[in-house]
Amino acid sequence: MNRPNVLVLGIGNILLSDEGVGIHVIQELQKRPLPENVTVLDGGTTGFELVRFFEGMHKVILVDAVKTNLEIGAVVRLTPAEIEDDLFIPFSVHQSGINSILSQAKSYYPSVQVVIFGVVIEEPGEFNLQLSEPIEAAVPQVVEKIIAEFENG
Repeated sequence: MNRPNVLVLGIGNILLSDEGVGIHVIQELQKRPLPENVTVLDGGTTGFELVRFFEGMHKVILVDAVKTNLEIGAVVRLTPAEIEDDLFIPFSVHQSGINSILSQAKSYYPSVQVVIFGVVIEEPGEFNLQLSEPIEAAVPQVVEKIIAEFENG
């Protein structure tokens, strides 16, 4: 059976502790056997350049750090329509926010379904390659939710 293509795209700066949670999730997914129709990509701190990876995809699952009033380490699932302008932490000081990327992706690839998994962090953090305990504990939860997302369509 030919299944639709799915891209899981982690975003964040792994050098800034919890801000890099999206990349840590991607690293965990890369350790697992995944279906042939699933592509896993470390998007790092890149901005608009990521839009080209939406081509040919049925679904794109973005993973990033978010700031909300929820408990640190909480995992949220959102669609682009549910995102507030200040919810996502900027990728870096010189790149656009996720809303700009989603807007551009929608104009180029309007049929691609987009889902965002965010992990609530307190602050981007200082230079540190390690995640804080609550964020590290959230990584396996995000991985399982992502796998369920592409297994269930």
